[in-house]
Amino acid sequence: MSLRIDINELPEDLRLALAAGDTMEFESDGELLARAERCFGPVRISWEEYFALRRSDPALDLDEFERDLRRFRGHMNRPMEPSPWE
Repeated sequence: MSLRIDINELPEDLRLALAAGDTMEFESDGELLARAERCFGPVRISWEEYFALRRSDPALDLDEFERDLRRFRGHMNRPMEPSPWE
């Protein structure tokens, strides 16, 4: 059996959650009974559209990435400073 309910008949917090794309789970005594989520149709694009989108992406700046990675590793390998609360 399937029951269809107008969204306006739901409490406001449920309507807002669905509008935000949240998933709601309904349980009884800790047992999951149902799940409700907003239905979005799959986004389908052609391969031509996909490759056009990829071509329009900015090129990766590998030098900048390497600099960021070195800076991150430098922070991670630094000895820990004593805590001011110790």
